[in-house]
Amino acid sequence: MAAQIDSAFPNLYFNLGLTLALDEDYDGATTALTLHTQLASEDSAGKADELLNNIRASLSALN
Repeated sequence: MAAQIDSAFPNLYFNLGLTLALDEDYDGATTALTLHTQLASEDSAGKADELLNNIRASLSALN
């Protein structure tokens, strides 16, 4: 619903990414967090990049 109101709101995708990661939907989380980094300020995008790196490292450890 929030995306219908303002699909360019970066925190929407950050929160979605967190929720998907907790739900173990890592592909969806990666997609949402990547979109967040494209829309967010440099400082905020850096936090999402850190989370993305952690997700990718966890996935690599599982494989």
